[in-house]
Amino acid sequence: MNVDGKWESNDQYWRTEQCAEVADRAFPDGCFTGRNSVMVVVTANSKKSMEATALQCKFEKAFERVRRPARFTTCHCDECSTFDALLQSREYHTLTEADIDMSLCLMSPEGLVYWTPALVRLCLMRETDDGWEACNHFINSELGLPLPRNASPVQHPRFASLNSEQTILILEFLLHIEENWYTKDSKETPRELARAIRNWSRFAGVKIDTPKTSRNHPMDRSGGSAVT
Repeated sequence: MNVDGKWESNDQYWRTEQCAEVADRAFPDGCFTGRNSVMVVVTANSKKSMEATALQCKFEKAFERVRRPARFTTCHCDECSTFDALLQSREYHTLTEADIDMSLCLMSPEGLVYWTPALVRLCLMRETDDGWEACNHFINSELGLPLPRNASPVQHPRFASLNSEQTILILEFLLHIEENWYTKDSKETPRELARAIRNWSRFAGVKIDTPKTSRNHPMDRSGGSAVT
């Protein structure tokens, strides 16, 4: 939908006068301005939509000072170079599902952190786990990476550079996904998401008062070292 409220092909987000009114009510300090202008997800005008929009806005604010890397991949092979060239042509609000596919594993830690707000936006555009592999990889394999039980945030191989505000937001995002993709439909939380919530709640120093039963999976064990 363009600024006049008309639909355009392949639009997955909108920013009409109606959305501007929603944004003004929710974010009077004007967080919809700046380098990465947040786009409002196309969903019903509901509390859930407002919550997702508010979460997007908080990610943009918290990550707005993250430096854009000169290169988004570590390897210089043809596949990684092609992926890097694609990302170089994108900005936060222009990154699409088709750009990512299953290529997240090719990103360097710096690249992954830089694109985290955009990846969160793409995941929040979905109202349930619809099988999009890139979103599942971001949540389950990147954020849900198995780690030593006593690992600290700075020991995370992909997100060691996050500050405390960003760490808490990752946990908030994971809890939002759990609530809206699984709990509301009485579905069991996937093992990988449960592990991610355990790890990031520890990183954030936040105690989850009423943990879901599905978070009580037995600890994974790899090579004799307990990981969570």
